[in-house]
Amino acid sequence: MYNFSTILGQENVVKSLQNSIMNKKVSHAYIFLGEKGMGKKLIANTFAKVLLCEEAEFSCGVCTSCVTFDSKNNPDIIYISTEKKNIGVDEIRTLSNDIVIKPYKYKYRIFIIDEAETMTTQAQNALLKTLEEPPEYAIIMLLSSHLSSFLETIISRSVILKLRRLSEEQISGYIENAYQIEKPLAEVYAAYSQGNLGRAITVSTSEKFMNLREKIMDIITNIENNELSNVLPFSKYFEEQKEDIQEIFDLACMIYRDVLAYKALNSEKYLIQKDKKALIIPIAKKNTINSIDKKIDAIWQAKKQLSQNANFQMVIEVLLLKLKGELI
Repeated sequence: MYNFSTILGQENVVKSLQNSIMNKKVSHAYIFLGEKGMGKKLIANTFAKVLLCEEAEFSCGVCTSCVTFDSKNNPDIIYISTEKKNIGVDEIRTLSNDIVIKPYKYKYRIFIIDEAETMTTQAQNALLKTLEEPPEYAIIMLLSSHLSSFLETIISRSVILKLRRLSEEQISGYIENAYQIEKPLAEVYAAYSQGNLGRAITVSTSEKFMNLREKIMDIITNIENNELSNVLPFSKYFEEQKEDIQEIFDLACMIYRDVLAYKALNSEKYLIQKDKKALIIPIAKKNTINSIDKKIDAIWQAKKQLSQNANFQMVIEVLLLKLKGELI
């Protein structure tokens, strides 16, 4: 499972890690940067497994280290996380106490901190003391979605490895082959995932996603075809689905992306959701390219505003008005 050759689309990161091993220039601290689902854990675990492999340069899979790693019993790999909102100083002090213990058997003692951006300032300062004079055998991997959350002194002592988004073709191809999903549907998942393979895998196995997609398609069709008085009541549905509102926005953007593609190119060939062409084409025909652009922008504005804790009801009502064309 954990082998560099199985990591999709992160060639620069993999090459950097492989070179550090071959050149014997492994650093004491790494920050793996990317949003949830992009493969931070996979790459960190693969790197850790390779570093401790006893037989081969890039993970043999059969030595004692590899076998104990696969069974989650390797004593020289320690995972640090918390069920609380933040990783506090107590968790990092535990790391500091553990890190002075030499490896039980292997060359390195590796610490992997998940959601490291949640470390408090006090916790980061405690970690900094360890990073200033780490034991020769110690490697700390920080998995994070935000670089800005770290102290500059942490950043300056770490190797930053930023994961990139994958192309829709890479994701759809993987989903199609790995999960035996028909190509048209795999393309829908890939478009929705916005370059995030983990996200694509999640929605491809989720009945909830397909139900949500049907509902948002229905709502947009109603917004486009009904009077304003029949549109504003949809705000109640969005309120009920508040936990999934960012996914709803992404689905709405994907639908209007298809509307724009048809309007601009006058061909269903470029539609991602070809199964919805009977609904998408009429919407494209009744809108201008300019109005579709503005509707997509309105969705992105609403998404941004809610991420900044704006008033939910007001944001949704303004969005519905804009999608109806009342404020554009």
